[in-house]
Amino acid sequence: TCTQGLFMSVRLITVATFDMPHKADLAKIALEEVGIVAEVNDREVVAMDWLLLNAVGGIKLQVAEGDAERALAVIEPFTRPGAFEQPVSDE
Repeated sequence: TCTQGLFMSVRLITVATFDMPHKADLAKIALEEVGIVAEVNDREVVAMDWLLLNAVGGIKLQVAEGDAERALAVIEPFTRPGAFEQPVSDE
């Protein structure tokens, strides 16, 4: 879905940055499930050349300024260190 039109007159706030697109997508889905419209930026730049990740400041998850505080609470589990690591099974 195209959210660009919804954000034209709203100031966007970056609430998190990610190193992999799927991590940003999962956080965006969590926000959308609670009714917060979000946008992922710089995904394509990083997809074209992963070495540009640091140059662009990561893959940015952005929301309207008025939703930022609530969004931070929703995505907190996605921004913890090791949030996407798989536990090692002893089996």
